[in-house]
Order: sequence, then C-alpha cells, then structure tokens
Amino acid sequence: MGTAKGRAGNRIRKEIFAMHARPFQWQRVPIIWVFLLLIGLFQPAPPLQATTTPLPTEVMGVLKHYGIPMNAVSLMLKRVDQSQPVVSLNPYVARNPGSVIKLVTTLVALELLGPTHEWATRYLIDGILDQGELKGNLVIQGGGDPYLVTEIFFQHLRALRSRGILNISGDLIIDDSLFAPDQFDRGRFDDKPYRSYNVIPSAAMVNFSATRFSLTPKEKGISVAVEPEISNLEILNRIRVTEKKCRGDFAGWGYTIDQNANGTRVSLRGNYPRNCGNLEFTRAFLSNLDYTYGLFRAGWKELGGGFEGALLHGPVPQGAQEFFEGGSKPLKEVIAGINKFSNNTMARQLLMTLGSEIYGKPGSPGKGILGIERWLQSEGVDMPTLVLENGSGLSRICRVSASGLIHLLEKGWQSSYRPEFLSSLPIASTDGTMENRLEKEKPAGRVRIKTGLLDHVRSMAGYVTSEEGNRYLVALLVNHPLVDYESGNQVQDTLLRWILRH
Repeated sequence: MGTAKGRAGNRIRKEIFAMHARPFQWQRVPIIWVFLLLIGLFQPAPPLQATTTPLPTEVMGVLKHYGIPMNAVSLMLKRVDQSQPVVSLNPYVARNPGSVIKLVTTLVALELLGPTHEWATRYLIDGILDQGELKGNLVIQGGGDPYLVTEIFFQHLRALRSRGILNISGDLIIDDSLFAPDQFDRGRFDDKPYRSYNVIPSAAMVNFSATRFSLTPKEKGISVAVEPEISNLEILNRIRVTEKKCRGDFAGWGYTIDQNANGTRVSLRGNYPRNCGNLEFTRAFLSNLDYTYGLFRAGWKELGGGFEGALLHGPVPQGAQEFFEGGSKPLKEVIAGINKFSNNTMARQLLMTLGSEIYGKPGSPGKGILGIERWLQSEGVDMPTLVLENGSGLSRICRVSASGLIHLLEKGWQSSYRPEFLSSLPIASTDGTMENRLEKEKPAGRVRIKTGLLDHVRSMAGYVTSEEGNRYLVALLVNHPLVDYESGNQVQDTLLRWILRH
C-alpha cells in the first residue's frame, strides 16, 4: 500500500512481528486463553460505579418494570468532543457483550489489513489439460474468504471453464491448511450443531456451509425446496400436512440425519399444520469440506462439465500448476456483512485471517487474539478487562467493559477509516439488525449501533447524533437472567430516544 495509512498499518504489523519474533506455537493457545480468562474473572472486582449524572428516568423505569437491577447494567455515554462521560454506571465491570465484540474484530482488521484487503482462492491443476479434459486432479487452495458465497464460487467455476477446463477425469483436492483445524465441534456452544451460526471456520469454506430450506404447503402434501443444490446431500420428504392449529413453526415435525459413503441424508418427518404457511430456515448439515465438494460437483454439472471424482483432503501436490485465482469482496464490504447482519461465521473467519496475516500460516483464534491485543496496546486503546474467544461473541467466556468499548469507539471515530467503520454498522430504522428499531423516530442515519443477544445478555455500542447535533458514543451491557430480546430492546430503545433528544 502506498498511502500514509497503509505505511502506518505496515509499521504496526512490523511492531507486532517484532514482539513475537520467535516461532509461534499455536498448540499452546488454549492455555493462553485460560490464563487470560482467569485474569479477567478472578482479579479483584472493581467497585460498582455511581452515575456521573442520574440515569435517565425513563431508562430507570424500564429496568424497574422488567425487574432488572442496576448492578446488572453497565452504561457509559460520552460526547465525542468531551473528556468526561455524560452518564457512567458500572463502567469498569467486565460483562459478556455478545455480538458487540465484533466491533473489536472488525475495527482492528480494518486498521491492520486496510479496507481494500482481499482474499484469494487459488485453483491449480495436478495433471495435464488436453483439449478441454483435465487428465488429473483439480486443486482448490482455500484463502480463508469470509464471503465466498455460491454466486461468487460459481463465477470461479465459470472462469475455469472459460479458460479451457471442460471435463475432469481425476479427483478434487481441497487444501484448507491456511487455517489450523478448529479444536471444537459445532455443538459446543449450545448443543445445536446444525444451526448455521455454529459453523466453525475453514480456509476453504463456501457459502458458510449452509443450506436454505423452503417448506410450502400444497393441496396435497408439502413441497420442500433447497438452495443451493448439493450433490452429496439427499432430502427425503415424509412430512404430512394437517389441518390442526399452528403451534409454532417447528412444532409437530423434525428431521433425522444419516451419513454414509455417498453423502448425507436428511429425512423430514412429522405433521405440519397448513395454517403455519410457508417456512424458510437455514441449516448446516455437512462438514465444511463435504459441503465445498458437494457444491462443486453440483455447480460443475450445472455448467455442463463432467466430473465423477472423489474428495481428497490435503496440501497442494508438488508440481501442481496454478490455473486461476479467484478474488473476493474487499474487507470494507466484508465487515459490513459482519456488523450489519451479525454474521458469526464471517467474524470467526476474519479472526483467523488476522492470525495468518500477522503470524503466518496456519491462522488460528489464538494468533488472531494476540494480534488484536498487541494492536490495542500499541495504539493505547485501554481495554484491560477484554477476554476474546473467537471474535464473534458467540461465547460464554467473552468479556469487556462499557469503558473499554467507549475507548474502542473513540479509536474508531479518530481513525482514518472512520467512514468505512461507521458505514459497517446497522442504521436504526434502515438496515441490518436495527432495521425495525426506532421506526417512529426515523433518525435518518443518526443512530449507528451494533447490538448483541445471548441468553441473559443484551448489549449495544455505537454512535448517535442527537437532534441538536451533539455526537455521542454509547456502550450498554446488560447481563441478567431476566433480560431477553424484548426487555433488552425496550431498555436500549428508551436510552437511544433519550440520547436523540439531547
């Protein structure tokens, strides 16, 4: 990069490399995580902080209505042009932020990699191309692209055909060694391994390894459509339509999973009330490697190509020749997908990318976390209670304080990449996870907020410009058994309305 900002980013990377000049042992990372967690959880707890000014009466009323005590809430509200906060309640208490932690991952990635950073997916031939037939294997070397969706992947396949590959007589080799294998299975977080938000990172992931199902009641029976088509995913539809009352989208029916040498069979069984109407949902039934292989086979066939080979997993064979390099969306668009729609898989891919870019192959969560921490330290961003696990917020051990988030937001406001960072945040009543919030107020781009939601966790952080033109930084963390989506939204919206008026 030739810009001053690019040179600064290179300087920071060099400083980080210098701090960790000895070979990085990624196998030791889990011990580091445990150590960081112990520091965050077992250091003497800071005393609960009194408010600088009284908490807005409206906000106190909502908390009281839902039975949420003040000591379960951390709040810091600060004007960008003032050093002292306007409101400060328990600002130094470490709490679980949920998806708000994505602000850390995306801002640091933006600063270290730059907004135009792209990922490369390489396609190599391990054999001879003779009059349209590849007599040998095709190799896909994953570059860790967080947004290699079906449409982009098929563009890559069309590019292979336009360059002369029509039929493949060998196998498909997938090299995903850019990232270290994840040591946890998909069901670790909530025992729901097929939910798409639980998909673990892979350098060769395509389309988040997810399949969209569409159920439509017909006069007789029910139709089931899947998108995209996966060659090694078989859907067996045994759902019966009934005239009973709808008691929930997933009440009365379910699915079973069977795996064999030919792929995975999903059997849909049970009773589906007609008045439940159409239903769409997304699941991840295949491993990342099996999904990429199955989507390749289906896509190659759809484009008219011939391929009957098997899936091979391993590094690029010696002597393989690079044939095509597929590009990606730039980072500034990727972080918009992460923050606006709170995509966990993309955030985790980005953390792995940071690890591989800073410390070299293979990328891992531990490398990415150390890179983030070193950058925060080098830039003087004070976040002493920060505990990261995977960069997405889908975690029980992730911790941060309201004060730490405000320091991060200040850094984002001062950044040369402020336009890209702010543009990535959901805009109230306009898009992303804030699309249906503050619809009566219609604040016209003046509320840019990232939210977080887990069981017993509701959080938000971002930027608000009041009706008087005052610019605020806000961070709100609520951890309590009585907080849920509805109560958390009420607390957040009440606070945001108050800020807009001031």
